Amino acid sequence: MSTGLFPRWWSERYGEAEPLGHRLRIAFSDRWFRIHSLPNSKRYPANAYELEQLLERQDAVARAVLTSECRLIVPRYELSKVGATGFFESTPGRRFECVHAMRQSDRGPDELVDISFWSTRCRWDANAERAALVAIAKDAFRALWMDAGSGEVFAPYDGGVDIIASNSARRDGLKARFSDWHSPRADGL
Repeated sequence: MSTGLFPRWWSERYGEAEPLGHRLRIAFSDRWFRIHSLPNSKRYPANAYELEQLLERQDAVARAVLTSECRLIVPRYELSKVGATGFFESTPGRRFECVHAMRQSDRGPDELVDISFWSTRCRWDANAERAALVAIAKDAFRALWMDAGSGEVFAPYDGGVDIIASNSARRDGLKARFSDWHSPRADGL
């Protein structure tokens, strides 16, 4: 997909919502659910065993959601030139292209934030995604994966994963499948 096509391709699926997990969660709450990466809603792994548990949970959810070619999308809080290419330490060996850049009001009309979205194609592979998932778990990197066929989104964060399913029935099926990993909170957070 060429750079010029990405904004149109994204907007056909998600309208004006930016490819940011926290924004998609709000805009598509009828298709959203969250899993926690560790038991008892623990946010950060304390040892190697917990890190492996986190990675296993995230891989299980990703394999359920990312079943065809994906777009790995990385936000950077800076303006970049659309069409520029680059690499990120947390995604070794992958070349990204800046597909969209904008200045937006993030906290109110007086506070503008620059943001660029970088993307590359991939297929889900837990080993290839390990460095990115570990960096996200440490709150040192941001990224989300979108299945190009279904449009479903896998958006990990430090503590869990937000999923945007293709519709509410699909969300309900995934929620049932991963029910042991849900938050006990009524709002699902």
